[in-house]
Amino acid sequence: MKRMLLVALGATLLLLGAFGIASAHANGEVCTMLRRTLVFTTLLLTVLAMVACAAPAAQPTATLPPQPTTAASTPASTSGGGTIPAPPPAAAVKPPFPLPPSPDVIAAGKAIYMQPDKCVLCHGPNGDGKGIAASGLNPPPRNFTDCTAMKEFPLSTHYDHVVNGVSGTGMSAWKDKLTDEQIWQVVMYERSFCQFYTP
Repeated sequence: MKRMLLVALGATLLLLGAFGIASAHANGEVCTMLRRTLVFTTLLLTVLAMVACAAPAAQPTATLPPQPTTAASTPASTSGGGTIPAPPPAAAVKPPFPLPPSPDVIAAGKAIYMQPDKCVLCHGPNGDGKGIAASGLNPPPRNFTDCTAMKEFPLSTHYDHVVNGVSGTGMSAWKDKLTDEQIWQVVMYERSFCQFYTP
C-alpha cells in the first residue's frame, strides 16, 4: 500500500510539472486536459490515502504458553489470529528408543539440527533461539537453553510442534521432510540442553 501511495504521489508531482510547462507553452485545450488529469489523480491519491489510513494495523502474533497435556484430548486454542493445534496426549507420544536417550540418539539429532537449512537457522547453534533467521520472527524461536521454560514445555507438545509446526509463528512442519525417528532425534537433542527427556 505504501508503494502505491508513493507511485500516486510521484505521478501527481509529474503531472503538476507537466501542467506548469503546458500552461506556459500550450493552448487552452491541453491545459484543460491536464487540469482534468490532475484532478482525477489527486482524487485517486486521496482515496488511496484514506484506504491506507483506515486499514487496521497488523497486530503482532503471540503463542500461548505451553500447557501440560493429559491423557484426555485437549481442544485447539487460538492466539494472535493463528490456531495452535492441541498436541497429542502424552501417553500417545513415545519415541522409538528408551528414555533417557543414548548419546548416539542425541548425536544423530544434533547432526540433523545443525544442517544449514534445518533447526539451527532459527534456533541457533547454541539452541538459544538466536539463529541467523531469528531476528525477523515474531514470536521469536524457542530458546532450548531456558530451563525454566523448557520444564513447562511437555515432550508431547515439543514433538507436535516439530511434526506439525505452529500456526501464526515461523515454526514450520517437518513431518514431510524428516522421518519420525529423525524428528525424535532432533527433539531429544533440543531437550538435551536442559536434560528434560520425560513426558
